[in-house]
Amino acid sequence: MAIEKNNLMSGQVGNLVKRNVGGLQVVQTKPFRKVRPTTEMKRVSKDFGYASSVAKALRNAFFDVHRGWHDDLLHSRLTKQVINCMRCNPISPRQQDNHYLASVGRLQGFQFNGYCHHHDYVFLEPMVELSRFRKLRVRMPEFDGSKHLHIPKNCFWLEIQIDIKAFHSNFKDYETLGTHILEVDLLQEADNLFKQRVFSHDILNEQVEAVFVAMTVFYYDQKGNRGKLLNDRGLHPAALIGAFVMPR
Repeated sequence: MAIEKNNLMSGQVGNLVKRNVGGLQVVQTKPFRKVRPTTEMKRVSKDFGYASSVAKALRNAFFDVHRGWHDDLLHSRLTKQVINCMRCNPISPRQQDNHYLASVGRLQGFQFNGYCHHHDYVFLEPMVELSRFRKLRVRMPEFDGSKHLHIPKNCFWLEIQIDIKAFHSNFKDYETLGTHILEVDLLQEADNLFKQRVFSHDILNEQVEAVFVAMTVFYYDQKGNRGKLLNDRGLHPAALIGAFVMPR
């Protein structure tokens, strides 16, 4: 109820609260009663924050892979994937030592660039394995660069780059285990044929909790330092091709 006095009103009318301040009529909406978050709401909020921090760590660690050429939804897409990994584990990451890592393999195949799917540009399947003896192997199959890779217009030289990162301290820190580059000269037919190659790494750091492997392709108009990089947001395939939890 509102009361009028000296042409000024004070009190509540519906959802409006009227007050007199220094001879002026002030009208504001009635504040809503705050809802106290339940235990489940708090858990969901913490898990989302954790997933977002993991997504940020992966995005930053593999900057040399995506180079900033990605869609605007990269972080939200990656956060959603991490949350899906966490849902596979019945224990909240805040209640266990090794967070959600039991399901980290579901991140394999994640596309850094939503505008450019890796499988539309790379027609070969690298095999990535982690043994119980903490030995990581990346097997590149035999391939023909001119047939098993999409060649954009004006591209005569390309590089396949494979980056391997190890994470520890609950994704707060990481280290680079290796970066491998395969060069393909499209002007020299003999240089397009690659035999199977295996890149191996012994993971000696006992603090490492998870290992990720990413792959991308860089396109150039010519060989050497004078070559112009042709990649952009519409032409930059980059994806995770391996994701593992370290064996206990």
